[in-house]
Amino acid sequence: MYLKKNNYSYKMDSNLSTEFLISIKEEYDREINTLNNIISIKQDRLDEINDILAAQCNHDWQTDYVDVDVERSEIIKYCKKCNLTYNTVCLAA
Repeated sequence: MYLKKNNYSYKMDSNLSTEFLISIKEEYDREINTLNNIISIKQDRLDEINDILAAQCNHDWQTDYVDVDVERSEIIKYCKKCNLTYNTVCLAA
């Protein structure tokens, strides 16, 4: 496995200094925190959009089957326009 820092790749092995590994760890921690914050913000916005769509879309319901596992399928009902499920729309009302 290789680590990247400042556009350089380093082979990950026991020859890397502890200080270097700590700096990489801190960088990765910061990046992960930033990405998690971005995901959280986008999830909140998506939830708001879905709530609006649940109320405003002129739903065109489609019934289909989804494989749960090899031996079992489940019936789902979803809107062909906005892709929300019937259950999601009912819960939003």
